Amino acid sequence: MSPLLKRILVNGTLTAAMLAVVGVGYAELAGLFLAAKAPMRATADAPVAEDAEPMAGSLHTRVPVMMALWGFLFVAAGELILHRFRKQTPPAPPAEPRPDAALILLEEIMAKVEAERSSVAASPTTSATPAENTPVAS
Repeated sequence: MSPLLKRILVNGTLTAAMLAVVGVGYAELAGLFLAAKAPMRATADAPVAEDAEPMAGSLHTRVPVMMALWGFLFVAAGELILHRFRKQTPPAPPAEPRPDAALILLEEIMAKVEAERSSVAASPTTSATPAENTPVAS
């Protein structure tokens, strides 16, 4: 599934669900308004005017469904427009990290010490006598 289609489905479905809930509330308010506008009966035996009932029943289904549909379509159109104008460049590969100046200096010093040790071990000088190696007691 492409990322664009996934964004449209997720965002569109959430928007449609929220707008459907709001639409149910609007339909209830409209039904209450229509019921309040129904004419009152002059006498108790007069027939009841049921003009508001079919309209209120129709509003309970049409308003939430149409709000959800238009919300989903609006989100889909918005995502398509954003997809069209966003740059589609792949992310740049990370640059190689430059070594720290302290690390470079440390490596140079270590190389000098290793070179000195190897030169001392390669060219034997006068060997020390055992007397020279013993600590001096004062």
